[in-house]
Amino acid sequence: MKYTGFILLYFLFVSCSEQEEKDVFIPAQFDIDSTSITFNYSLIDVIQYSDGYLCCVDTHNKDSLSLVYLDRNYEFDSIKSSLLNKDIKFPISEIWTSNGNLFVLNSRLEILTFQNEKWLVTEEFQFDTDRKHTYFSYEKHFPIYEDEDYIVRSCCSGEFGGAVFFTNKKTKKVYSCEATCLASIEKVKDVYYLASCLPHGDGRSSIITIDDPSKLFEIKEENQLNDCSWYDIYSEDWDDLSINHPKGFDNGYKDIIDTIDLLILGMLTYENHPYFIYSNFDESYIGYLDDNQLKTIDTIYKKPMWYGAVRDIKHNQNLFAIRNRIMKGMLIIKDNRIKIIEFKNSN
Repeated sequence: MKYTGFILLYFLFVSCSEQEEKDVFIPAQFDIDSTSITFNYSLIDVIQYSDGYLCCVDTHNKDSLSLVYLDRNYEFDSIKSSLLNKDIKFPISEIWTSNGNLFVLNSRLEILTFQNEKWLVTEEFQFDTDRKHTYFSYEKHFPIYEDEDYIVRSCCSGEFGGAVFFTNKKTKKVYSCEATCLASIEKVKDVYYLASCLPHGDGRSSIITIDDPSKLFEIKEENQLNDCSWYDIYSEDWDDLSINHPKGFDNGYKDIIDTIDLLILGMLTYENHPYFIYSNFDESYIGYLDDNQLKTIDTIYKKPMWYGAVRDIKHNQNLFAIRNRIMKGMLIIKDNRIKIIEFKNSN
């Protein structure tokens, strides 16, 4: 009987040890490919559109294009580009799609919709100069992520703050927390992972997790919904530099990483595990979370890659625009394959 008990304990120990070995996380390996194309424009953003890629670019003179269309092989399509720029009278600052329609925002704060091969003004907005930290209300019309429970919007005012807003589809209640500037959102094993990046000064990046968005601070006032840094309350006295916060402003989320000197381009989910693409100021890497730190798997490019603005994640989950003073281009992900396209100016 004594030996039987010993044998049972031995097999129980071996079984537990084998289970622990099985539970050890082995990070995926990624295939990296890169190319460069001639692109004599200054990129603002890029989205997937009409089986290709639509780039929003800076307008340097009256004859410059505002929208540049690249086909699936990353080649300039002059016919589609010409059609998309027809009747564009003012510089474009934002592009996105919704329900199969293409929208742009111009410098006059007009939202235009591309219908029947022409642009139509569908909405106009006014910037509220009386508020210190308001953001353009058009961003409320621009869902960047959606699942069965929530519609998610975000805004960013750079070093002045950024936020993410979860609207419950059933109750219409809105919950929010800080996110400056939201780069990616992924739901993995019923947990929301949010990665943010602020390429200002020394650079700052953060990763937070949210188990239940309804545990975040509930937005009940319209001025908070229109405020990109609603969690910072400034004194009406301009000589008073103190900043207060509403009670419960930091409820409902967990800080995983909050660091400087590192810039997150975005994240992806592969085999039900989150991975992150990030840079220092020299190179770019892919890695994963390990004990609340980013652990690098591989160097993916010998240049830094970041973007630093809210993008249309909902329709471009695997497409990342790259825009900084050293490099412009895009990164495309399919399964465990990463394609980097660098835009090079030949002028």
